[in-house]
Amino acid sequence: MRYYDNGSLFSVTVTRREVAAFNRSWPCSSLPERAITFQYDKRNGDLVDILPYSIAGKVDGPEAMALAGDAEKYGQAHRARRAFYIEIHGKRRYYADRLTVGRAVAALFRATGIVAGIFEGDRS
Repeated sequence: MRYYDNGSLFSVTVTRREVAAFNRSWPCSSLPERAITFQYDKRNGDLVDILPYSIAGKVDGPEAMALAGDAEKYGQAHRARRAFYIEIHGKRRYYADRLTVGRAVAALFRATGIVAGIFEGDRS
């Protein structure tokens, strides 16, 4: 699976191989063996869209909802690893949200005169 940040939405693409493996584990699955992308609203996790549109009518039923649920869990876990940070002399300081890191940058500037940028990325 792959996670994509789409602004107010996030998408998770389930590869063709992953769909094929899922179909083998789900008896009588009718999912087409091709990559499927699920899009979710970041605010509440609601499923917004299924891509490509050519398979949207074929992706319904309990197996599709189970796969969509797995994709959502993957996406939410990926989003939880994202964090805002400032980097000074190669060292990162992580913060939970943009407002908190903005306050930290302002305090740093007041105390030292150092201008720092705000970044978003994976915690690593």
